[in-house]
Amino acid sequence: MLSRPWDLLPAALFLIAAVCFRQRLKNDRDKKGAASLFDHSLFIVASLNVVCHASAAFSRQLFDGPFFLAELSKTFSYLVMLFGALLDQARLFEQVRSMAVTDPLTGLSNYRRLISARAAPSPSCFSTWTASRSSTITTGI
Repeated sequence: MLSRPWDLLPAALFLIAAVCFRQRLKNDRDKKGAASLFDHSLFIVASLNVVCHASAAFSRQLFDGPFFLAELSKTFSYLVMLFGALLDQARLFEQVRSMAVTDPLTGLSNYRRLISARAAPSPSCFSTWTASRSSTITTGI
């Protein structure tokens, strides 16, 4: 009772992709390697696209139940992919920032961090300076 059997081909391709991504995630877990959030989102997106194309194959007309399920799963797959990519980029940005201020081998701060720490006034020095400055202004010395 398939009204659109041509939608089963993309469903089968996405199913193969989802199984491969699942196997990759399982292998990363066995190796004690941390799979990124982007890897997990790829698996979820492939699974949602299987649902999308499988339900679209049963859609007989516009705006029926299978059509709505297909469109909903497609929209959720876009959202999952977007948020997965954004969160992974934020994680990578933080990793690059920390690598820029510390030595990866020793974990010590590098020269750039030393210069930025010297350039920024410390709060205790600033409060001492303002206290002495205000007493100079009030006493007139």
